[in-house]
Amino acid sequence: MSRSKYQEPDFIIYGGCFDPPHQGHIDCVHELKKNTATTQIIVLPSYSPVAAKGSSKNASASFSDRVNMSRLAFNQDVIISTIESELATPSYTVNTLEALRNCYPGKQLAIAIGQDQMLSFDRWREPQKILSHHDLYVIKRPQANTSKSFKKSVSSTVDKLNLDSLWVEKSQSFEFPEIGRSIFLLDVDISDAESTIIRKDLKSDPDKIPSQWLPLSVLNYINEHQLYSGKL
Repeated sequence: MSRSKYQEPDFIIYGGCFDPPHQGHIDCVHELKKNTATTQIIVLPSYSPVAAKGSSKNASASFSDRVNMSRLAFNQDVIISTIESELATPSYTVNTLEALRNCYPGKQLAIAIGQDQMLSFDRWREPQKILSHHDLYVIKRPQANTSKSFKKSVSSTVDKLNLDSLWVEKSQSFEFPEIGRSIFLLDVDISDAESTIIRKDLKSDPDKIPSQWLPLSVLNYINEHQLYSGKL
């Protein structure tokens, strides 16, 4: 990835429920590190995810369990942030990012999201404000589409932001000259593991879960703490 125009970020924030963290999440962090050699990754388990109409939705595992599993899944390769537990709920990304900017004054912070999240980015709370402060790295949905359709899906959301933009082939990015920000497309191959399927299979038939979907350390934690055995 070429970043000839803008400075590589000091940190990339990679948020999610991580309920549980799986190989797809690990692959995303690996690809982010490959594409930004000097950048540190902050993994951000969501404390109180936002549901429809701005309410909170409950994760299946507790916040502390999801933080502990994230520490096991990502080892020492990332910073695990629990900052959302200190903020008002539900956990709006725009508020979390403001708090993180205060934690790292003078540092460039970018955010990484998946292709599915990008499809609704224009409906997040204050998406233009988020983009005015942060570059975005969008990770392609696993094994689901071509490079052309990936770009098209991101482009459809970019158009809804009502900001002047241009596509730069060399850096595989949408550039926003007026605010000096970019949305980078990471066309990479990652595991197709899904937390929803993992939770379902852990409850009904754990042997169905492909062995490569969950790190052994996370699976052992789940078994030790008897997670995901109740109502999903």
